Amino acid sequence: MSRKRIIVCQNYEDEIYYYYVSDLRKRIESGELVMAWENEEDKREIQQVLDAWENIDDIEYTNRLYDEYVYEIPSVVYPDRIVDKDGNVLYSSFWLYEGSQVDESYKPQGADSLLEIVNEKRWSLEEIFSALERTIDGIAGQMESFESYKYEHAQDSNVRYLYVDLEEERAFSNKQEWGEYKDWKSNLEKSRQMGSYAILTKNVQEIGYDSIMSGSQESWEHCVESALADTVLGGGSYVFAVAIDTDFPVQDWLYEARESFQRNTDILKKAIGGGVVSAVLFLSSFIWLTLAAGRGRKEGQVALNFFDRWKTEVAAILVMIVWGCLLSFFLETGILGSSMFSEYLNGGSVTESQVQFYVFAVATLIMAADLFFLWGYLSLVRRMKAKTLWKNSILRKALHIVKSTFWLKGKEAFFSLKDIPRKAAALAGFLCIQTFLVLCLGNFSYGGGFLFFLLFLTQAAGIGWIVKVAVEYQKIQKGVKRIAAGDIAWQIPEQGLSFDRKTLVRDINHIGEGLDKAVDESLRSERLKTELITNVSHDIKTPLTSIINYVDLLQREQFADEKIQGYLNILEKKSQQLKTLTEDVVEASKASTGNLKLEYEDLNLVEMILQVNGEFQEKFGQQDLELIQRLPERPVIIWADGRRVWRILENIYQNVYKYAMPHTRVYLELEAQSMQAVFTMKNISQEPLNISPDELTERFIRGDSARNTQGSGLGLSIAKSLTQLQAGEFKLHLDGDLFKVWIAFPIQKEKGK
Repeated sequence: MSRKRIIVCQNYEDEIYYYYVSDLRKRIESGELVMAWENEEDKREIQQVLDAWENIDDIEYTNRLYDEYVYEIPSVVYPDRIVDKDGNVLYSSFWLYEGSQVDESYKPQGADSLLEIVNEKRWSLEEIFSALERTIDGIAGQMESFESYKYEHAQDSNVRYLYVDLEEERAFSNKQEWGEYKDWKSNLEKSRQMGSYAILTKNVQEIGYDSIMSGSQESWEHCVESALADTVLGGGSYVFAVAIDTDFPVQDWLYEARESFQRNTDILKKAIGGGVVSAVLFLSSFIWLTLAAGRGRKEGQVALNFFDRWKTEVAAILVMIVWGCLLSFFLETGILGSSMFSEYLNGGSVTESQVQFYVFAVATLIMAADLFFLWGYLSLVRRMKAKTLWKNSILRKALHIVKSTFWLKGKEAFFSLKDIPRKAAALAGFLCIQTFLVLCLGNFSYGGGFLFFLLFLTQAAGIGWIVKVAVEYQKIQKGVKRIAAGDIAWQIPEQGLSFDRKTLVRDINHIGEGLDKAVDESLRSERLKTELITNVSHDIKTPLTSIINYVDLLQREQFADEKIQGYLNILEKKSQQLKTLTEDVVEASKASTGNLKLEYEDLNLVEMILQVNGEFQEKFGQQDLELIQRLPERPVIIWADGRRVWRILENIYQNVYKYAMPHTRVYLELEAQSMQAVFTMKNISQEPLNISPDELTERFIRGDSARNTQGSGLGLSIAKSLTQLQAGEFKLHLDGDLFKVWIAFPIQKEKGK
């Protein structure tokens, strides 16, 4: 059934009154109460307002009350006040009750409705409804408990109980034939014959207390009195008996518990026997392993494994960590096992196979823990036998370092200490002085001003020392930054520095001097190499030019002998190669050392690539190489040296012509990415590329291991050096036989830089 709608009314004194909308409707229709509005235009039909209050769950809310053309159900509205028939204002504020509520199917005693009692007693409706809900829930819970107990102790149960109220002359029992009051004494004797029983009486001297069950008389009395407190039965004089048929003719929960107990008792007996045998075997094995641990092939030699050579503390910590993890896991599984066994013994949902699996898992865990313990124990025994337990200890090593570091004499010993221990000792001394002075200030009332002055002086000295150290380290830091920036000739001044920081500054100054010397030697070496290459190349060019000219003159003679003509062709070819190699060596040397004068200009990279394509079109045709290009339609302008960029592209195209596999495609692409012009060229190599990309850009390295091509091995090296001189990037990528060149030049670079 739907619950009645409740309207909440409040008067000028903030007192709250509750009404069912249906009851309020009756009062308004009878004229006992009247709805009133301040403004006539706000006035509504009373029946519509009451209908909206009572049927608010069944109507559609809307903000519009009336429309010129469409009539709609009005929203919930409230009058400005409710007055009595004499015009006296009773209520000035209203709202629909939205709290918890119970269905009121019956009238309460002494009132027509629950709201009447609430209004009279000035109670809170929310608290009353909550109390009623709790009461109803409690009664329902007690009914469920009663039905549960009634089912558990029904006629087909091994448990029998008998309660006899001697004052009311009534008998209660879960066995129908024991429910007759006149036969309660004979039934009481029957309970004594069932095997296990307990009889408790009150105000019945001739029977008293008789029990062969566990539990004291006080506990039974407390149990019965607690049960009687929740009933309407009298507790003046009674006889209570409970008995259990130990033959268990009915297969109830007691029967199942006895069967489970017998099964587990048999298992426990076997487990105890096996445990005794296992304990004897374990002790015997443990003693034998202890005596045999570390026994080597030679007499008196102790054999150590890799774990025995670990540091003693490290091995001990590892053993403790693993043991802690195993113990924590074992405790968790133990808690799980106790609840599992309890549920299994009480006939719960846990099956026997689940219990067996749990026992197997726990046994495996215990075995793993025992094996690890044995491993750590035997390692300890071997260390003790080999006398390495202390010798291989970290603590022994630390004590040795402390002894060798601090076991010196005089002022020399103090300055020979490491920096960190010395600062720690100074700080410890400072803290000791501070602590002593603070304790003195707290314990002595006289001379407190002088002690406070000493404390202030020590603190000021400590702060001054910290500031001095900070200033010195700041001076050192500035000097190091200046040397790192390139001023390797800079010397950090040593004046005003303490002993350890003065030593540090001397070492840094020596580093600067060493760097300066190394840079001078490197520059001298580079100049010698460049001069040597230039001079040698110049000396080679003079006779080489003569050889080329004389070969040309001999070819003009047109010798009839084909052998002579072949020799001349070889001479011409090799002399041209030597000339090219000489020029490449000089250019590679200048490019790598930066001894090239670059003439920067605005350069359209798209136009230059098209020119190089035309230059190599015939050569690519000889190798049947198909050039597939993707160039932007708009110009890509870079700030570079046109002659050097041409040489870069020429070397790359020449590399493709020499080493690409004939009858394949060559892919060329130019893109303007962010602030870079990126040029890529890909081809398939004719020879296997079994070297790294970095090796290909080294001098005199060629892609063919047989070195049977006409290249000098300097083309890619020159291209990389020229690219980097113009603030570009040069990369090679090898993927199987795929050879890819990636070059990037900056766009919109400022002129002259």
